[in-house]
Amino acid sequence: MGRGVKLRHPVNLNSSFAVGSSAGTLEEAGERGVVLLKRDQRYFYPWSSIFFISLDERAG
Repeated sequence: MGRGVKLRHPVNLNSSFAVGSSAGTLEEAGERGVVLLKRDQRYFYPWSSIFFISLDERAG
């Protein structure tokens, strides 16, 4: 918690799917998913939508 992370997740691009990424500060992680803080806004990502999560080395 409180560390910079990067997520890989699906994104919808004009009715076709691709893999996208999101970076932010890990605020919460629980049974249902994770909450990232990005530019003072919170974003929820359910576990079922996350392909990969890793520390963001650039966030230092």
